[in-house]
Amino acid sequence: MCLCIKAFLVKYLEFKTCNEDFSPKWLFSTLLEVGVDLPQLHETYHKLYRSKDLCWKTARKPLHLLNVIVALIAAFVESPSLVHLNERRAFTTKCLDAVAGYLVDLQSCNSADPAVQALSSEFKAVQLKLERLP
Repeated sequence: MCLCIKAFLVKYLEFKTCNEDFSPKWLFSTLLEVGVDLPQLHETYHKLYRSKDLCWKTARKPLHLLNVIVALIAAFVESPSLVHLNERRAFTTKCLDAVAGYLVDLQSCNSADPAVQALSSEFKAVQLKLERLP
């Protein structure tokens, strides 16, 4: 599936799940179950996040995509077999680079906000686990 079409669908469905207060894991878990590749899925979410679309602020959930991304990376850390063995090291490195960027972005947010603090802690925990993956 073309990445731009996938990005459109993921954005649309994430916006719906965001408004309905679904679990951050719901959509990406469903997409994984139907055979979407985890590295491609992370790339799609990463690009959506980097686009800085204002729809998340409009929905009053500016951290929604970061919550989904940390859950997605945590799913990989808990089950590295979600990524083919020959792609695993490269994907781990890509995740580590992305996590560092997400943490920098979170540092620029209101550090007194408990949601920001919790998300930062989650990313730091996932970062440590990524560093320990074989």
